[in-house]
Amino acid sequence: TMTTRILALHRLCPRYPRVLRLRRGCNTAHPNTRKVISPEKKSGSWMRYAGVGVFMSLAGMTGMLGFWQLKRRKWKIELIESRKKNLQMEPINLEEALSDPKDFRQVCLTGSLDYSKEMIVGPRSPPGHVDSRYAGTRGGYYLVTPMTLTDGTLVLVNRGWVKAQLMDIIQRESTDTVTFSGVLRKAEQKSSFLPKKAEKTGRNWLYVDPDEMLSNAMKENMKNVILLDVLSPKNPTGVWPARKAVSEYVNYHTTPEMHLVYAGTWFSLAGAIAGLTMIRFRPWAAAAVLVSRGGDDDDA
Repeated sequence: TMTTRILALHRLCPRYPRVLRLRRGCNTAHPNTRKVISPEKKSGSWMRYAGVGVFMSLAGMTGMLGFWQLKRRKWKIELIESRKKNLQMEPINLEEALSDPKDFRQVCLTGSLDYSKEMIVGPRSPPGHVDSRYAGTRGGYYLVTPMTLTDGTLVLVNRGWVKAQLMDIIQRESTDTVTFSGVLRKAEQKSSFLPKKAEKTGRNWLYVDPDEMLSNAMKENMKNVILLDVLSPKNPTGVWPARKAVSEYVNYHTTPEMHLVYAGTWFSLAGAIAGLTMIRFRPWAAAAVLVSRGGDDDDA
């Protein structure tokens, strides 16, 4: 009978699923033999196309992230070059800077400092050029001091960084009337992780907000306050405060080289997903898995 013949062929070819046995010629005697797995083949075909669609979509998304990182790298390189160009230009006065604002263009200010209303911002890590032997182990603070210009305008200047042990000692400049060159900065974005009760405590601040800081110091409402990050004159090593360096405005935590590494990672992941998808969902492999499962069910 037909059942006896199929069982006999199964004993002759025990290592292969039914579809592979049919392809290798182990059983071609009865035309109805293929109809037994026809529903499985239809179901397997639908599942295979769905699987290919899902995983190839993932491969496409990761590939797009790689191109996005390449775009970010190009933007970062252009931004660094633009900052370098502006920082290397000759300092201009405040009136010119306000009439033709350019990011990271150095500005020159002359005036007198009010040390009695000086504020500290931190704790912050020291500038990169500060020797660790002088920086200490407790971090430090930036000194933000009100400055009255020769025309009477009131501004804030970030004079530099001091280690924590010196934050309560006034670090005076060498002369009463000083001339600073630096970069105009905007208010820092307040982090949502900052504790509400410690945002500001008179002299101590956790973030830079020129309007709030000068309003608190002068006891009156101040708007559109100018803040200057002092770059020069520089103080010798071991003399506080330590000014910021020009290089700090062109150095980023994520460098253009890192963007290239990230892009390579995304492209590699996309290629791996696509390759594994093609291997896993090849027609013969999918059919073999489905028929093998069907054979197991029949044996059970």
